[in-house]
Amino acid sequence: MQQELFGPPPSPPLSTLDTSPLDGLRLKLERKIDHKKGCCRNFAIVRGGRGPHAAELKCAGCGKHRGWLPHFTANWLLTMLAFFPEAKSDVHTIRDRKKCP
Repeated sequence: MQQELFGPPPSPPLSTLDTSPLDGLRLKLERKIDHKKGCCRNFAIVRGGRGPHAAELKCAGCGKHRGWLPHFTANWLLTMLAFFPEAKSDVHTIRDRKKCP
């Protein structure tokens, strides 16, 4: 009935993170929140984002949600992987953004 009223659900965009080079990237989390409320060893795996988020960060040990990857950071990582594709196998560190004085 609902499908008859509203039509089929829209298909996901072709550029979802599940097909992105970022999917599966390993990150070391060194944000303030990770020092206060850490999980396992504070390593995360990048997974597909939802809604306005570029990507989700999942704990590499237990799979628990650890946060969202900002679009700015995702774009920077994509640019880096375009120039250095072998960096996909490295572990990268995510820290809090420092405010300029």
